Amino acid sequence: MAPHPAARPGEVTGRSRLSGIGKLLLEVLVAIVMTLACFSGFLAFLSVAFPPGDDLRTLMAGVRLTGQRDASNLGLGAGLLDPIESASSSVAKLTVRRRDVKRRLAGQIAWSPAASGLELHDRDAVQTGPAGRASIDFGRAVGVQLEENALVVVSGLHLGSDPIESPRGLVLLQGNLLAQIRGSGEEPISVEIPAGRALLKSAPGGKADFRIGVRSDRSASVAVLDGSLELAANGRRVLVGPSQFSRVDPGGELLEPRPIPRAPAVEEPADETSVPYLDLPPRVTFRWTPIEGADRYRIRAAKDPAFREPVLDEIVTTPSLTWGRLAVGSYHWNVAAIQDEIEGVPSATRRLAVTREEGLLPLQVEAPPAQIDGSRYVVHGHADPRARVYVMAQRVEVNREGSFEAEIHLKAGANVLLVEAVDPAGHSSYWSQVLLAKF
Repeated sequence: MAPHPAARPGEVTGRSRLSGIGKLLLEVLVAIVMTLACFSGFLAFLSVAFPPGDDLRTLMAGVRLTGQRDASNLGLGAGLLDPIESASSSVAKLTVRRRDVKRRLAGQIAWSPAASGLELHDRDAVQTGPAGRASIDFGRAVGVQLEENALVVVSGLHLGSDPIESPRGLVLLQGNLLAQIRGSGEEPISVEIPAGRALLKSAPGGKADFRIGVRSDRSASVAVLDGSLELAANGRRVLVGPSQFSRVDPGGELLEPRPIPRAPAVEEPADETSVPYLDLPPRVTFRWTPIEGADRYRIRAAKDPAFREPVLDEIVTTPSLTWGRLAVGSYHWNVAAIQDEIEGVPSATRRLAVTREEGLLPLQVEAPPAQIDGSRYVVHGHADPRARVYVMAQRVEVNREGSFEAEIHLKAGANVLLVEAVDPAGHSSYWSQVLLAKF
């Protein structure tokens, strides 16, 4: 067999060139695949680190897009997105209780400072800041109080009815609110939450109080003080009765109703207590009985019995609080236990008055002689019967008339006699004199 002829140089060069192009294409393909894989991994990381939320149109309308929607919510969602001119008539009225409250008109993006007396229309939004508080009144019988860092969108549920006297509803996107119904025969008020809806109903006597909160993870809690509440999510409904609470997790799972913490018993100050305001505000100690299982307590004081404008609103971990910022005036105060983020029934409301009294706390001490013979001397004096009296840093008893006496021991020579009186509000008066003892 004849030997294969030797390959020409041009053929060898062509084969090498084709082989190089193939390797280059393979490298490009591998690079593209690796780039796409890295980009997909980056997108997956972003979806985990930053979960998708509502788009701008949703936030403006107050309707969520994430999570399953209950069939009962479709009507409200459609109404909020429907461009029907329901915004032509007002739905509710806004009252600013504390500064840092903003309003956004329906269909707009920009926020503007809010003022009391503003009329709210369908799809108007209200937001309270860290120091803000506001109330939204749906007529005379239905009111909603917004606490700090709350965001709601007002919705007109009954487009054909009177805009003020008929209760409407709202969408709670974040924060806490207190809803109150005062009047029998009132239509239920609807509150949309991220994963469900709460339908608030008044009690037979026409009184109902509800607390609803939405957390940053889009879970929500509802508590009923009076009345009843129908909670719906994922096609399931539960009835939450008086003194009960329930929760809805971000996925729409409902917690069976459970009892809320019971009310603490107030110990001091007694009802109708009056404390004097002298040179400084009085220091008032509030004390109540602890509640088993409670991890915190919320104490509030306000000049109005509805606590719409609280001057004191503190969360504490112990069953007492000493407060020294009350101005002259008459106050209502109560306290509620908190367990697992659920605020319970408040205690019976008590009244406290801070009155203006001119001058210092009364304290009179009988003048001692110029010289005392001996090492003992009995101090006599008079003070407010409610005051605590200290003679030379030792507490002495004060009788009902305010009189007191105390025997002191002296050293030879000069002695400084110091008497102090302290009233229940923390105000104090002093008396001092140098005693000369010889023995």
